[in-house]
Amino acid sequence: MTLTAPPFPTYFVLHTGKGSVLSRSCLGPCLPTHCHLEGISEGADGLNLQITATFVSGLLSQRHRHLLHQVCPAPALDRKCRQVVKVLSWGMRRHFRSIPRPVHGEKKSMHAMPEFVWLIKCIYEMQDSDIAKGAVARLEVEHLKLTYCSIGPVECTALAYVLQHLRGRVGLQLDYNSVGDVGVEQLLPCLDICHALYLRNNNISDEGIRKLIEKGIQCENFQKIALFNNNLTDACTQYFAHLLKKRHNFLSLRLGNNYITAVGAEQLVDGLRSNKSLQFLGLWGNKVRDRGAEALAEALKGSPRLTWLSLVDNGIGNSGARALAELIESSKTLEELWLSKNCITREGVEYLLCALEKNTSVQSIWLRGNKLSPEEVEEMSRRESRLTF
Repeated sequence: MTLTAPPFPTYFVLHTGKGSVLSRSCLGPCLPTHCHLEGISEGADGLNLQITATFVSGLLSQRHRHLLHQVCPAPALDRKCRQVVKVLSWGMRRHFRSIPRPVHGEKKSMHAMPEFVWLIKCIYEMQDSDIAKGAVARLEVEHLKLTYCSIGPVECTALAYVLQHLRGRVGLQLDYNSVGDVGVEQLLPCLDICHALYLRNNNISDEGIRKLIEKGIQCENFQKIALFNNNLTDACTQYFAHLLKKRHNFLSLRLGNNYITAVGAEQLVDGLRSNKSLQFLGLWGNKVRDRGAEALAEALKGSPRLTWLSLVDNGIGNSGARALAELIESSKTLEELWLSKNCITREGVEYLLCALEKNTSVQSIWLRGNKLSPEEVEEMSRRESRLTF
C-alpha cells in the first residue's frame, strides 16, 4: 500500500464530552507549523467524532505510525501524538476531578460515564503502557461503577489494558452491559487488581465462568462476585466449589436469578464445607427447592463467618425450612436469612420459631410471599418480631 499526500488538509477530532476538541493535525506535509487545539460546534455528531478519534489514536500509535511517514515528517507526527496524549490525559483528569469526596465510613467510588469508556478505548488504541499508567496514576477509588454503558468485549479489552495499571485494589461494577463470555475473558488481565467483580445482567454462561474461575483462583485480591440475572446453570457451581476450596479469603458469592437447581446446590457443598471465610451467599431466584436447601444448610453448619443467606423464590417448602432451622440453631454468626416467595406453610415457620428461641444473633428472617394466611401472619408477627412478613 502506497500513501500519497492528499490535496487538502485532513482533520481528526477528539471529543471529550461537553467540550469537543479539534486538532488540525493534517496528515499532509502542507500544513503550517502553528497548528493548535480549538473548539468545534455543539451540533457535531458525537458518536462519529468518537469513532474518528479512536481511529486516529490507533493510527498514531507506535505500531502504525510508520504508515504515515511518507505523508508527514516524523517530528510532526511525534508532535501530533503528544497532542493526542495531552487531550486524553486532560479528559481523564476531568473525570477524576468529578469524583465526590466519600462520606465518612464509605468507600470512595466513581460512577463513570460513557465518555470515560471512550477515553479508555483511545488510550488502548495507543498501545503504550506508559500512557496507560499515566492515565490512571491519579485514580484513587475503591469502587469503579460502569453500569448501562454499552460495554461489550471490545470495551472490556480496553478496560483491562488500562485498569491493570491501577495502584490499588478496586471493585469493578459492570452491571447491565453486554459483556458476555468473550468480554469476561478479555477482562482477565485486570482481575489481579479487582477485589470485587459485579456482572449482573450480562448474558454470561457457564463457559465464561469456567475461564473466570481459572484466573480467579490465582488472584489473591479477588474476594467477591455478583452474577445476578445471567445464563448460569448447574454446571457453573462445580467451578465455584473449586474456587471456595482453593481461596480461603473469599467473602461473597451471589448467583441470583439464574438456572441453578438442587443438583447445582449439591455441587457447591464440598466448596462450602472447605471454605471458612464466606460471609454472603445469594442464590435467590433459582430452583434449588427442598433438596437443595437441605444440602446447603448441612454444608453451612460449620461456617464460622456466614452472616447473610438468601434463598428467595426457590420453591422451598417445609422440609427445607426445617433444615434451615437447624442451621440457625447451630450458627453463631448468621444475621439475615431471606426466604420470601417460597412455599413455606405454618409448619415450616414453627421450625424457624423454635430455632430463634435458641439463637440471639439472627436479626431477621424474611418470609413475605409464602403460604400463610393473614391471620397466621399476624399471630406469628406477635410471637417473634424478627420474622418479617
